[in-house]
Amino acid sequence: MASGLIQKDEDKQNVLEDGVYAHQLPTAMASQPLTLKHGIISKDSALYHWLSNIIEGNRPIQVADLRLIVADNQGNDLIEWIIDGAYPISLSLNSGISDDHTALIEEVTMAYRSLVQTGCSA
Repeated sequence: MASGLIQKDEDKQNVLEDGVYAHQLPTAMASQPLTLKHGIISKDSALYHWLSNIIEGNRPIQVADLRLIVADNQGNDLIEWIIDGAYPISLSLNSGISDDHTALIEEVTMAYRSLVQTGCSA
């Protein structure tokens, strides 16, 4: 499950016209953090290695470009997102439920530069 995929907040600036009329003008769009919950990832994946390096304390934290594919219970790809310039804000992996090939993400929250839906195969 993912949250925050397309949530944007628009910053506004109040501008007075003739000292009487107040207008709100847009200044910038701010992305809300992306949170991934209860996902399964391959231990061979770049995402797993990226998160493992962070958990192990390797610094500096590397900003990463990620490809997120949401799949159904049969493993069929439903939707794909490209996440540019991602870095984790908080993360929790569950090592107790993993096996030799997969790991369970309890929750990963990350900031990012841009997020684009690239496709869906069904």
